[in-house]
Amino acid sequence: MCSPLLFQQAKPVDTLTDLKKHVLLHDSSRSAWKNWLKHFGVNQVNVNQGPMFSHTMLVLQAAALGQGIALSNVLLARPEIDSGRLICPFEESIESKDACYLVCHLGQAAVSKIQLFRDWMLEQVDDEHG
Repeated sequence: MCSPLLFQQAKPVDTLTDLKKHVLLHDSSRSAWKNWLKHFGVNQVNVNQGPMFSHTMLVLQAAALGQGIALSNVLLARPEIDSGRLICPFEESIESKDACYLVCHLGQAAVSKIQLFRDWMLEQVDDEHG
């Protein structure tokens, strides 16, 4: 994810190897970028550069402000993407091994608020996976 303003700079963002010319934004560790680049066979990019943030939303905010390029869950970035503040510069993506769980007491699973929230969460995931 990055700001569309990045495309107005002299440094192109056409291929994955172009990432070596840009600041990589990290969410608490450098492992996400390492794994993502390894998955696509890109080894010319120094993932040990770029700032680390303590929260995903801070990474997305830095990306939206043109501070660099971030990896993120599309669901978390959806408001920024919809507003045009963030774009996905590449079509390449991988499914995250991270997961979200909705947990409640067994006796509360039938509570309408919990069912509505569960249905909404599932709808969000379905919308992203088309």
